Amino acid sequence: MGEHTKLPWKLDGTYITNEDPNDVRSPSIADCGRSPTIDRKTQISNAAFIVEAVNNHDRLIGALQEAVLQLEYMQERMPTGTGAAVLARSHSLLSSLKKGQANG
Repeated sequence: MGEHTKLPWKLDGTYITNEDPNDVRSPSIADCGRSPTIDRKTQISNAAFIVEAVNNHDRLIGALQEAVLQLEYMQERMPTGTGAAVLARSHSLLSSLKKGQANG
């Protein structure tokens, strides 16, 4: 997989752009307004959601990493049981997010 377009991404109607003058590619990253079966308001909402998700991805990964560190710290001080299961699930989720494979 190649590198994604530089952040931050911006929204212009249903067009997603990055407005980086040094990017040799087209300033338009995606057009979320081409579906004949989705109304315009939904298309704009979808594009806004994509931009928000992309621009916050690294921050959310960092927050999850911090949560995992806190769980590891707690696990060292707690008896085995629920804490271990939560920590294992958190490690799994963090790993899948870093690989871009998380669903839901």
